[in-house]
Amino acid sequence: MKKAIIISLYTFIGILIVMCIINYTILFSISDPVDVDFAKTAYLKAEAYGEMPEIYTQIKQEDLEFLKSIFKGTAWKETVSCPCNGVELIFQSEKKEFIIYPAGDGCPTIRIEEDGEDYYFHITDEDNERFKKILEGYGIIYNFGI
Repeated sequence: MKKAIIISLYTFIGILIVMCIINYTILFSISDPVDVDFAKTAYLKAEAYGEMPEIYTQIKQEDLEFLKSIFKGTAWKETVSCPCNGVELIFQSEKKEFIIYPAGDGCPTIRIEEDGEDYYFHITDEDNERFKKILEGYGIIYNFGI
């Protein structure tokens, strides 16, 4: 009887470990890390939309530092209704480039693209308000890309 309980316990623990490994694998196959700390410079690129002209300009260092502070975390594959196109934030270093696409309707959703797949990242409402003000300072007019 005691031996059967021990075998059952080991079997149960083994199943739990396998389930954790499967969940971990699935979780990280549908997520992508977001971190732009590497960036030495960043550029804002926007398509002409309505009254907003085409824009391509370098982001000021103080704005870059704020953007680096909010774009950290994990992006997930999900279906969102926010349109994330028309404006690109291009973060660059000597060896790397990373592009972020903010939502054109002003919601706190950010799209990234990795290996042809779209992933979405959310920032806080407070950070989003400051983020929108920064973009507006470069001539971005909301709503864009809709």
